[in-house]
Amino acid sequence: PMDAPLHEGGFVVLAMNLPGTSSGARQPQTFGIREARDVKAGVDMLRRRAYVAPDKIALIGVGSGANACIIAAKQDGTLKTLVLAEPAKHFDDAFAERMGPDQLWLPPLRSLCRWTFQVMYGVDTGELDVNNYASTIADRHVLMNDGRQGLMQPTNLRAVQHFLQKHLADQPVVASAEAGK
Repeated sequence: PMDAPLHEGGFVVLAMNLPGTSSGARQPQTFGIREARDVKAGVDMLRRRAYVAPDKIALIGVGSGANACIIAAKQDGTLKTLVLAEPAKHFDDAFAERMGPDQLWLPPLRSLCRWTFQVMYGVDTGELDVNNYASTIADRHVLMNDGRQGLMQPTNLRAVQHFLQKHLADQPVVASAEAGK
């Protein structure tokens, strides 16, 4: 939904639908941990394009896509501009959101759920701890938004466009990684 306004604003846009995020998707989602590899692959593909300035790429992420963008940016110091909406603060939040925060059985089983998730998907759930990315966020131009709905408001879309224009002079490119929560 925000791709068209950004494209109309003069940005080259790569929109990515991360695995496990579309309705009816049967692929597992790791709340941005493994999906960061897809974001990195998208950025690498953009950098090979003649019309893209490789150091002028911004990432926009929603939900798990925001986590994927933060992780990708931490691994790639040249990704200096981020727009993030609703990244999970840590695994327990992401898991509870997916399972339903009102599940009374969930709190006593959190450790077991976290361990099972790590073993099943071969990931470290500590990668979702927002504290691990404090220096990444501090070292970059970051616009944080409180949610998908807020990000899509016309005034906020204009704010995103102005933010990107300010921080991406010459040939702006945006890789958008939208993901469900």
